[in-house]
Amino acid sequence: MHNAPSVTYPVGRSSLPGVLLAVLWLLGAAAAAAWAWQTAPSAGAQLLVAAVLALAGACALRMWRRLPEGELAWDGRGWFWPALAAEAGVLAVSLDLQRALLLRWQGRGEGRGAAQWLWLDRAACPERWGDLRRAVYSRATPDALAGARPPAAKP
Repeated sequence: MHNAPSVTYPVGRSSLPGVLLAVLWLLGAAAAAAWAWQTAPSAGAQLLVAAVLALAGACALRMWRRLPEGELAWDGRGWFWPALAAEAGVLAVSLDLQRALLLRWQGRGEGRGAAQWLWLDRAACPERWGDLRRAVYSRATPDALAGARPPAAKP
């Protein structure tokens, strides 16, 4: 088995989570409009729902604007995210849409902090997308293989 090649990949504000958040907000607004149309609530209730919708939209926009940006690096043995931690970390795939990945980054060591969610798009660097995907799914490291035993041969 060969290790995945070393690769660096740009991480930026992906349009996919922005679109997903906008669609969810629009569905909530449509549900609120349908509720207001069918039940004819008081002006106070309508104002409260409008305020909650505005707050939800502002939170969604803030969350999208605060998505981490930087460069994710794989050196053949571990993942590095210089923008978040100086030491290596653990990367796990949470969602794979073939052209976009949602990854969970967790730094190692003391003071590693909270996990970070990273959206990676193929459009950010199409020429390195294949290398990135191989590295993301690579579990083989020289240290991990040192004590490994081969499976028993079947007769």
